[in-house]
Amino acid sequence: MADEPRLRRPFTGQGLPAAPVLQRQLYTAVCYCGKCSCKVEAVAIVLYLGAVTIKLEDLVVGYRGPQGTTLPILRIPAWELPPQQAVCVTGPSGSGKTTFLNVLAGILLPQAGRVLYGDVDITSLAEPQRDVFRARHIGYVFQSFHLLPALTAIENVALSLSLAGHGVQEARARAFALLERVALAHRANAYPSTLSVGEQQRVSIARAVANHPKVILADEPTANLDIHTSDGVLALLTDVSAECGSNLILVTHEERVMAHFSQTISMADICVSDASQTEVSSGTSTGAKGGLGAFL
Repeated sequence: MADEPRLRRPFTGQGLPAAPVLQRQLYTAVCYCGKCSCKVEAVAIVLYLGAVTIKLEDLVVGYRGPQGTTLPILRIPAWELPPQQAVCVTGPSGSGKTTFLNVLAGILLPQAGRVLYGDVDITSLAEPQRDVFRARHIGYVFQSFHLLPALTAIENVALSLSLAGHGVQEARARAFALLERVALAHRANAYPSTLSVGEQQRVSIARAVANHPKVILADEPTANLDIHTSDGVLALLTDVSAECGSNLILVTHEERVMAHFSQTISMADICVSDASQTEVSSGTSTGAKGGLGAFL
């Protein structure tokens, strides 16, 4: 253990390899609250991503039916997003938009098929490895926020930075700057229970982009916002994705939001249209959420 490299400075993304690289590292993480000097050490297998193409291959997501069959709710034979692209995914309620994002994030495992980031199939990673991968490389704006109720707005944002190796003061400074960006600096010390729905949404967006993710997934991020705030949030997401060279995949049903994107695709174009009518043999297991890392 003594010979393991330590992550003493936050990983900024500079000098990213052209292809994914796996490294074993010993982390020293400090407490996010800024009120103590607690430190925790942990070994993790870290996947450093370069600019990668996202691919879905022969994907089936569903639930178990009778006699060992799987009843599909999503069937995607093939889908690909080149590096550094922003795309808006549309579709009516119940078309599988959120399920699609959860599969891309590795929160939900498919019954069959692969989810590839470059040459790395995240469905083949163990759950702890998927958690590390998600925390470092995927920013997820959840429709239901998933803010930690015992933490203030600034602590919710700073936590993801601290777990990625940033020092306490640096994490809080960046967290505050991001809250300013989404017009919530004045609510930095407020708890989620005292924030409006729109304010909670903006905190979750600030948290999602805190670590300069290589992939940003956004599930109806402007659904509860007024037009002015909505425009600011879309600007933040597109600016950060361009700044980091990230892929941005946003799902929405709002035509005004679609107009901000040069690429728009419907779930009907991604999925096989008769997926809900077909049974397939049940292969591997059902999907699962992966610990705290799923919410960072």
